[in-house]
Amino acid sequence: MANTTLNSRIVLCSKDSTTWASNSTVALRGEVMLEWTSTDYNVPPKIKVGDGVHTFAQLPYATLTETEIRNIITQAAYNLQVATDSVLGGILSGGDITVNSSGVVSVNDNSHNHTIANVTNLQTTLDGKVDKVTGKQLSTEDFTTGLKNKLEGIATGAEVNQNAFSNITVGSTTIAADAKTDTLTIVAGDNITLTPDATNDQLTIAATDTTYSNATTSAAGLMSATDKTKLNATNIAYGTCSTGASTAAKEITISGNTNWALTAGAMIAVKFTNTNSANNPTFNVNSTGAKSVWYNTGLITTSNLNKAGYASRISNYVYDGTQYVFVGWSYD
Repeated sequence: MANTTLNSRIVLCSKDSTTWASNSTVALRGEVMLEWTSTDYNVPPKIKVGDGVHTFAQLPYATLTETEIRNIITQAAYNLQVATDSVLGGILSGGDITVNSSGVVSVNDNSHNHTIANVTNLQTTLDGKVDKVTGKQLSTEDFTTGLKNKLEGIATGAEVNQNAFSNITVGSTTIAADAKTDTLTIVAGDNITLTPDATNDQLTIAATDTTYSNATTSAAGLMSATDKTKLNATNIAYGTCSTGASTAAKEITISGNTNWALTAGAMIAVKFTNTNSANNPTFNVNSTGAKSVWYNTGLITTSNLNKAGYASRISNYVYDGTQYVFVGWSYD
């Protein structure tokens, strides 16, 4: 079979920097792409190789230009840190140190052998240092002599201060402690005994001679049960009446003696607001029931109506078991 020769030239994908920046073409894996950075064709292009995934802008350059290489070296030289008294960095010429153009460092004087004595204030500084003690550590909280003396002044077994009363008030009198260790003394008064118990830290206060005799007509004492019964049986009371003058049914209200009862011999003093003008009046005292009122031997009638109520006077009555009997007036 005869061979055919084709005369052809291969042109690689080639664009300037501006065009590549906005181009979204994804080159095939292994495809070579050229970027012209200058219109001067004496400046060689930059090269990227496609990976079948990323656009031109996303791919790294496969080569660096001579100018870029020089810029990287120059920048590294500029970033070399200058040595100071606290920073180790680049080496500068000066004093006893020389750096030649080849970067060789030389020390011009190696006779600097110093002792503590010929360094100003070095010995004084060393004398003021605090030695490290095994098992202990240094602190910024200086422990002074004053603090040491205060610590030594604390008694063995001492505890934090406990709450205590500095004043005791009895009625209008206040007993104040005169010192931190002041003592309060309790004194037994008449008919009082005090029993201290140091073991259990307690004080028992008891009264003595608490038995008293009943009172008599000649000696003070307690009221007997018999006397109290008699007192309760004292059926005397004071009441008021504001019923109208012409109303026969008078309502009387007792104040004070809650033990008063409607029994034979019960007495009541009544202050009337109005003078009675009704015949055959009745009294109803504290809702105990209406009872007729007598004067001398009969019911109160026209000739003695005011015996059943006289304004500005207090009238006295005794209940005889059937009716109230008028016994007299007392002026208010």
